[in-house]
Amino acid sequence: MIKETLRMMSRGDLSLNEIAREIGLGTDELKQRLDMLEHMGYILSEDSMAMGAGGGCSSCPSAGTCGAVSGSLGIKIATYQLTDKGRKVMAK
Repeated sequence: MIKETLRMMSRGDLSLNEIAREIGLGTDELKQRLDMLEHMGYILSEDSMAMGAGGGCSSCPSAGTCGAVSGSLGIKIATYQLTDKGRKVMAK
């Protein structure tokens, strides 16, 4: 399940709802899993404000199609990225 979650996250074009649906979890369960993966050092999370924070939205590969960026100022979002440790787990 860890590798599957990391693989889905590495795509970079899926929302948490889409990832949860693809791997058969509820959104709350996925968030708990992401917290665990972050604690284990496989991912990093960055809370950012849409349309405002440096990094976050402006560096996101989905910024051009994201609803938070296209019209919803001030929506709090979290972005996740794989760490080197997470990429190594996926490669096994």
